Amino acid sequence: MKRRCLTVLICFICIGCNQKVDHPSIQEMLFEVNPDLLGEKTVLDSLGIAFHPPVAWNPVPDSLFEQFKTHIQDNADPEASFRLSPVEIFLNPASQSMLSVSTIEVKNEKPLSQLADAIQKQTRFDQGGRKLQRNCYIKDNIMIEQLFIQDALRVVIKLVFQNQQNQSIEMDYTTLKTIYQKESKAIESSLGTLIYVNN
Repeated sequence: MKRRCLTVLICFICIGCNQKVDHPSIQEMLFEVNPDLLGEKTVLDSLGIAFHPPVAWNPVPDSLFEQFKTHIQDNADPEASFRLSPVEIFLNPASQSMLSVSTIEVKNEKPLSQLADAIQKQTRFDQGGRKLQRNCYIKDNIMIEQLFIQDALRVVIKLVFQNQQNQSIEMDYTTLKTIYQKESKAIESSLGTLIYVNN
């Protein structure tokens, strides 16, 4: 049952983005961070970023990571201008919530906003309750394109940004719609911990 639910969550994630730009109209985003809702700090040296996942969202075993990675590769759109390569995955088995961190391999260099446009066009929805909201903000000198995606079953928050080496990264927080309100404060707390680190 858990494997089937995880597959449903994975199917909602396959998409990505690119570019840091100085823009005076883009505002700094402030997050309410509750340390009690956070897990241990994760430092991804290869990407030059660090963050805390929500509490009880733990790294998946290698076998499950490989299953996820294979699913992403097998379901990639060959016509897409980019593809995801998962780096780390966190899962809360009790709530079936998941956080995936991926690099984005781009065929042709595109501004961050144009890749976010591509995300909107390729996002798959289940029938009913369709909703998509998008905004751009700065968080600790990181320019982020965020998409809030909701359908009848799930809520996904996608963050698309670049690290200090101009490598495109996507972070996806995925929860079932029925428990999103319960998980939302932990997700916000996690979002508020994202920072650059020196390689």
